[in-house]
Amino acid sequence: SSNLGLPEYLVCTYDIPGLDQYPTTTFNSFMHLAAMGACMQLTDIMKDTVTYNKCYESYIVAVKQISRLLWYEDSREDTGYFLAYSGGQGEKAIFTDALYGQVLAFTYGVGLLFDIEKMEQHLDSEVRLADTPYGLRMLTGREPLTNPQDNSIWMGASQDWSVLNLWLDTDSNKALIQSEKGLNHIRQTLKDQWNIHGLYASDGYGIGGKPCVTSHYGFHMVLWHLPFTLSGQYTDLPNGILKFSPNLQLPFVIPVLIPNTLGSLTVIPVSNERSSYTLTLSFGNLLLNIFSVNDAIYPGIVNLTAG
Repeated sequence: SSNLGLPEYLVCTYDIPGLDQYPTTTFNSFMHLAAMGACMQLTDIMKDTVTYNKCYESYIVAVKQISRLLWYEDSREDTGYFLAYSGGQGEKAIFTDALYGQVLAFTYGVGLLFDIEKMEQHLDSEVRLADTPYGLRMLTGREPLTNPQDNSIWMGASQDWSVLNLWLDTDSNKALIQSEKGLNHIRQTLKDQWNIHGLYASDGYGIGGKPCVTSHYGFHMVLWHLPFTLSGQYTDLPNGILKFSPNLQLPFVIPVLIPNTLGSLTVIPVSNERSSYTLTLSFGNLLLNIFSVNDAIYPGIVNLTAG
């Protein structure tokens, strides 16, 4: 808003905890940052300097207000995290999946929205304060506990935690711990991949680990951000640019996912720290001016058709 510089009293996809009762939330604020970042990219392409400047000014104000209203320095642990919301009764609640706007910004090429160190501290604090055997608890530290579903596990948080840690260059084995925990609980313990729920119970709300709300739901499908994160794919089709920055142990094959075009990238070690890169299309075509994998750049134009 014009007064706060952040979305105010706004509901979001996490509707059950009633976060719209608070002046602002980290979840909505990071979605706002992502929207302003996308706006700057689009208006730059369209050479609309008036709208670009409005988005830029709004973005700068939002970053400052998030730092002022929503960042909490936890002196007891020599770290910090983003508060779930402002207002309340002074509690220092933490909300997992609060940085979903940054997930979207990375996947869609908008880029970094906030200070890396603070985001890393927040992700570490999510595990420190909200981890369970079944995934990350949605909301921790709200007092009084006005809704027992604060203790529930929403299937998006653990996936997005892994996505962000991968983008922030955490070792892939460590980064995927939360994603694997939530998904393997369904695969191996419940053995019910046909009926994935949106919410699962945790201590203090139902029987821990059991499905509780929204059967056959799609909240876990944010896991589709993971392939882009693992491949580091950056696509700019208007300018003919396709780049990959995978952080994986060789050899590997990763998907290439582009609108109207599907394929794979195979990387195989050859010798003397050199590798072979093969881009294969199973559907569609590509015309590229720049094609690169990490520091390896193809020396020319790529004109590739499936088949």
